[in-house]
Amino acid sequence: MVIPISINYVSGHLASTWNCGRRLGRLRFQPKCFTARVKMMSAIPDLISNLTSGYDASSLQWKRLTDPKNTFDYHVDYWVAIIGFDMEKNHVDFLGKWEPNSYCHFHRHLAATTSIVLAGEHHLVDDNGSEKIHKIRTRGDIAVTEAGESHREYGGSEGSMLLFSMDCDGGEVFQVLNEKEEAIVSLSFDDFVTGNY
Repeated sequence: MVIPISINYVSGHLASTWNCGRRLGRLRFQPKCFTARVKMMSAIPDLISNLTSGYDASSLQWKRLTDPKNTFDYHVDYWVAIIGFDMEKNHVDFLGKWEPNSYCHFHRHLAATTSIVLAGEHHLVDDNGSEKIHKIRTRGDIAVTEAGESHREYGGSEGSMLLFSMDCDGGEVFQVLNEKEEAIVSLSFDDFVTGNY
């Protein structure tokens, strides 16, 4: 089953559509070879190139998240920068940047999420109970995470940077999880876009 995805990049905001892809585990990855049915996808390499070379990511307001009390058994060190949002539609576009060999918090997506690897090597570990799936994504890889999915993510030896686009219909974005996949923190859309976390 293929889920239609909507991404735009018009005047600094994300927007284009496609509905092809192949399913790998519980994530859907967009193939690197695009078909003729896919409109505007030829702009993605230019978008990635523009965002990673010539785009000054330091001009954004980055929020660094770590684990100073060593609460988790993995090293947490990543950054988030909101690049655009729509309060009426509960839509947000943001960048995530991982330090080398560092994780973000083990989390569950509460909204469908499209992501594009802009730089580095990005690792995703999905422990669905019976087996652990480790995916390695590289620059240009596009993936869709469905609402309700949980996983761990970390940057490779040189770190990683990804562009994310989310439609948060339920008003919540993520839940931070403990090892039993129980929510220990829920993050609302309003708190996420205003940096109140």
